Amino acid sequence: MRSPGRRTPPFSKFYRFNDFDVLDSGLNQDPLWKRGYMNLCDTIIPISEAKTHTARLINSVSESRSPVFITQNGRARVVVEDIQTYEETRETLALLKLMVMGRQDVAAGQFKPVAAAFAGIRKRIVSSQKP
Repeated sequence: MRSPGRRTPPFSKFYRFNDFDVLDSGLNQDPLWKRGYMNLCDTIIPISEAKTHTARLINSVSESRSPVFITQNGRARVVVEDIQTYEETRETLALLKLMVMGRQDVAAGQFKPVAAAFAGIRKRIVSSQKP
């Protein structure tokens, strides 16, 4: 139940602004919500709402760290996410690319046994310590 005088955000039906909206909307009964997941339907808003309430949208995305899909003419066009999530995603992709490159090197036979690799490292350390 909403408290008197509390204004409902214009696109609260599309996006969760805070825990009060979640409690009011009944989403707290959803088992996915309890595990920390959000339904994609809850994070889709039309571009007109994004234009009208840009500051609120940015604050919500920053606080919840959940992406928001913005539609134009009924089709998803843009995803808005906070900078931390973006950087984490980029870092994860970079690590995955390194893993793929490593697998390709192994498949091509371009690798050394671990013992040989460490022996080479030790040799370089010893040679760098000599005057």
